[in-house]
Amino acid sequence: MKLISRTTLVAGMFIAAVGCGGGNSAVPKPTSPTGTTSAAKPAEIALHQVSATGFESLLAEAKGQPVLVDFWFLGCAPCKKKFPHIVELQARYAPDGLVVMSYSIMAEDWKEKDKVISFLNDKKAHFQHYVAKTTEDSDQVTTKYGVESTPAILLIDRAGKRIPVPEEVTDEELEGFIRQAIRPL
Repeated sequence: MKLISRTTLVAGMFIAAVGCGGGNSAVPKPTSPTGTTSAAKPAEIALHQVSATGFESLLAEAKGQPVLVDFWFLGCAPCKKKFPHIVELQARYAPDGLVVMSYSIMAEDWKEKDKVISFLNDKKAHFQHYVAKTTEDSDQVTTKYGVESTPAILLIDRAGKRIPVPEEVTDEELEGFIRQAIRPL
């Protein structure tokens, strides 16, 4: 699988920085681990802008739960190819408490919000989706979590310990890491 390099990401974020204004400052918390608001009806798929500080708050609010964050962006073909598996993993492991979030590293995706939401709806991605509020927010988050290319996975176990996931992880390997993350304390 071809990965998008950090150089390409930085160049894209530089381009995205021009005119990346506005956005909703209220960042919703992740819903239930199943991504639903009730047992019968899936949560509405929405995209929310989040600052670096807001992203950290989201992770803090999920303390005690295993968390998988998929770092991606709409223009990343390998990300879009991998996304259906992320949706499958969310459906399979949400009953075990796994919280799944997607985080678009490209603030520019906010300008393409309708296209992003359409993609997420097509994939039936019923979990929380965030986009970097600014290029600087994206850079802070990706630097902190060592995101060198996309797609990338951040996986945190119930104890709050980060489980290293290699860049070119296979679907089977990722499931093994998830099983490790969801183990009871």
